[in-house]
Amino acid sequence: MSLISDRRISASFLKTWSSCPQKGYFRYVEGIADDESSGKQVFGTVMHLVLEEARELTTFKQAIQLFDYYWDDPGLIGEKIDYWHQGHSREGLRKKAHKSLEMIWEMKSITDSTTRDILAREHRFLVPMGGYTLTGVVDLVELAPGKKIKIVDYKSASRKPTKAELAFDIQFTTYDYASWSPHFWLGNPEDYDQFPPITDDKEWVDEVTTQYKRQLIWFHLMTGQEVGMEERGEKDYARLYYLIQQIDKAVQNESQVPDISADTCRYCAYTDICPATKGFDEELEDAAFPTYAEKTPDKIEF
Repeated sequence: MSLISDRRISASFLKTWSSCPQKGYFRYVEGIADDESSGKQVFGTVMHLVLEEARELTTFKQAIQLFDYYWDDPGLIGEKIDYWHQGHSREGLRKKAHKSLEMIWEMKSITDSTTRDILAREHRFLVPMGGYTLTGVVDLVELAPGKKIKIVDYKSASRKPTKAELAFDIQFTTYDYASWSPHFWLGNPEDYDQFPPITDDKEWVDEVTTQYKRQLIWFHLMTGQEVGMEERGEKDYARLYYLIQQIDKAVQNESQVPDISADTCRYCAYTDICPATKGFDEELEDAAFPTYAEKTPDKIEF
């Protein structure tokens, strides 16, 4: 079995697989949908939508009204809240959204201004990488002074990561690599409708893919703050490609190992079919794993 039928690898797939290979296999290889959504996930979706429409919103009050409109009835955008993470509630996240939007409007971090050149929002890409193709959605692509491209990803995580953590973030490595491909800017001939161009200026694209620098931005939707990173390099791209190859081998050999942790298992939608949580007693019996009752005190080592 190949990684996936058309060998397309998404940034979200790589992130999910890195957190738990078994979950990544269920969702992206077997195609078993994760139909449950947390309040935090829907919060992120609604905030994405508000910021995507930011160029049409002229006041902070309009942004608040739009957020509340969708947050009070997520079904309007095809979303539903199945469960809440500990410490989260509808009103608590509403307050965080209002505070975050206020900071965003004051900082002009996302909203348009006369001094900013926003090239694309929610930009879908499909670019080649060896025998595979990378796909994903970049929240914001902006032209910055000094021949620099800013790639911004909105996040609703509970905390801001450190720059050291983000230096190895696989999603940003994927976005950075993709932005050096002409396909990222000119669209992909395999499907122009699904992966549309940002521009048709081939001369400018030749310049931006050879001479411009990159600035990667992790934007925190909870606080309106951002963490910047330097652009990636050849070692980062090689690491990304190596990861994809190893995942491909794991799929072919059916050797994806589940990650048993509180962060992964607590809210996972696949616990009813995951080998790490279903039929666990039978697995132990088959493995002939000794219990403490079978051990004598003199054989127990500390």
